[in-house]
Amino acid sequence: MIRRGLSSSLLAIVLAVVVTACEWTSVLTFDGSSQPDFNLRYLTRDGVDGFSSAASSNTVVVSAPSTNQGTNTRLLYYPPAQPMSVDQQSCATWSDQSDLRIQQGLALRVRNDQGRWRAVTVVKNVVWGANWNMNVLTWDSADPAGWSTRGSVDLARVFWPGQNLLALPWRVCARITGDMVTVKGWPATSTEPAWDDATHTGSVHLPEGWTYPGKGGWYVGHIPPGHRTTFTDLILHRLTLTAPPT
Repeated sequence: MIRRGLSSSLLAIVLAVVVTACEWTSVLTFDGSSQPDFNLRYLTRDGVDGFSSAASSNTVVVSAPSTNQGTNTRLLYYPPAQPMSVDQQSCATWSDQSDLRIQQGLALRVRNDQGRWRAVTVVKNVVWGANWNMNVLTWDSADPAGWSTRGSVDLARVFWPGQNLLALPWRVCARITGDMVTVKGWPATSTEPAWDDATHTGSVHLPEGWTYPGKGGWYVGHIPPGHRTTFTDLILHRLTLTAPPT
């Protein structure tokens, strides 16, 4: 007779082997050939401050009017026509910026449940100028705090070599699979590294409750009045686990 505890342990081992044997494959849901239509959602606003945006094929420019009063407005934008998915990937090139304080980022699992907005974002750190750190945040409009920082990925060897901040353009991707957020960054003029490249990637685990279907997109915040930033090569994928060919 097999004890229940032993049976559960064997099952866990079998499941681990199956997941290890499978590979993540991507299905394109948005790229430069897609219609550049986006929904906008303000995560925070400084009073009545807002941003203006201009979208064309594969390029989005986000600007803060000179009449804005502060820098704590944060926005996410996403193509509403894409399908919902649990596991997904968002990429963008942060092509230029008119101020180092501007915070670019990526958005994952953007979801609106009858007015309750939730999202996971990967954002360039702007505290103390440590732009090479990519912070992972969760956002919930039903939470009085609004957001929580879940960890960060240190890409100093990529974007701060020799303690000299590398100028844009930067290419940054983030994928979310289950409770794991993995970030990858590299100079946009260089060859894309692999997802298991220890120099260019890092991961953060999310707490329970953040695995759900949503939509992918992008984030931008902290634009000073009269300044702007440009995103190019915007790409979204839905991810699926598939067995490797035999």
